[in-house]
Amino acid sequence: MSCRTGDHSRAAVILNLAEPGDTDASRRLLYYKGSILKGRFSLAEIPGTLYPSFSHTLRRLQDQFVSDEDFAFQSLVAPSTLTSEPTVSPPTYTEDENFHYRLDCLCPENQKTMGESFTIKPQDLLADPHNMSTSIRKVEELTSLDQGQASALCENLCRGLAFTQGPPGTGKTFLGVALAKVLLASRGIISQKPILVVCLTNHALDSFLKDLHDAGIDSFARLGGQSKEAWTHKYELKSLVDKKKKSASQKRADRSDFPTYALLEKLAALLMSIGAQEEI
Repeated sequence: MSCRTGDHSRAAVILNLAEPGDTDASRRLLYYKGSILKGRFSLAEIPGTLYPSFSHTLRRLQDQFVSDEDFAFQSLVAPSTLTSEPTVSPPTYTEDENFHYRLDCLCPENQKTMGESFTIKPQDLLADPHNMSTSIRKVEELTSLDQGQASALCENLCRGLAFTQGPPGTGKTFLGVALAKVLLASRGIISQKPILVVCLTNHALDSFLKDLHDAGIDSFARLGGQSKEAWTHKYELKSLVDKKKKSASQKRADRSDFPTYALLEKLAALLMSIGAQEEI
């Protein structure tokens, strides 16, 4: 096979053996080989990107497409028509009329107003551009975020799906930590569900977790065991599970070795038996 890219340089093609149980793939190959089926194939070029880094995600999306399974934000990332312009609505949990984000967690102590809380309501910000600009200026004034970061923070909080891009050094990670702090501070209003943080590399994940940890957020579990940072080991899911089991076992051991606790257990059983006899 002689494949070339748009600039006439040689292209790399990755070929994989078909899975033994994938009868559909074998059948398609036989149909195309025997000219029973005819089709047009395209080769997509993705310069500077390693295919294994996204192959699993791509395969999962392909499986969902074939099975007609819905996936998150489908109308936004894969609209039904090319001409459609989907509207990015606020997150579902913000639809409650009493909902608001708590931003006090981003304010230094000397900036916090006595008796007043710093909150924003996504519906109000999206309904009036003036409210959005006013909130952005207030975030910039009361927090350590600059104008661009304050704008991105408000826009992210008001969108069910949001992307933030910028060159290195513009504070994207800093913004991510701020968003995490706001979401955690508002969990009593939103829900008690955990926040899932996904990074493309283990190094990026460890770096972001370090920033969260330095910001006072240490209630998290790291999935996967490929971290090279020693400080993350106690936060790995396996370590947390082992610690939980050990703690439960230690409590049981402490209770059995503690004479007073054992005596109280016997006394409680005796009182229950007396009460049962009186009822009879």
